[in-house]
Amino acid sequence: MNAKEQLVKEIEQADDSQVEYLLNLFLSMKKSAAVQSESEVQPISTDDNAEQANTDRNSRPIWELFNEFTESLPPEAFEGLPVDGAAQHDHYLYGSPKRY
Repeated sequence: MNAKEQLVKEIEQADDSQVEYLLNLFLSMKKSAAVQSESEVQPISTDDNAEQANTDRNSRPIWELFNEFTESLPPEAFEGLPVDGAAQHDHYLYGSPKRY
């Protein structure tokens, strides 16, 4: 069963509110895809092509992207960060009192 057949089957089993939501979602995606060029739209990986997506030569591990990003930042960007941010994350995120 291909994706289109599976989608039709799921729509037939859905109630009216789900079908209306799905229609709005589809129209929104269609409108946004029309704005982007065809080359920028990446297909969502399914079980059939998940292995191919994982072995794509253009993909890089997230830690490499993070390292590249942090190396591009000036040292001054780190001066304003708290040194105890991990230990006191509740304080910095939610305003709770510091634990020590």
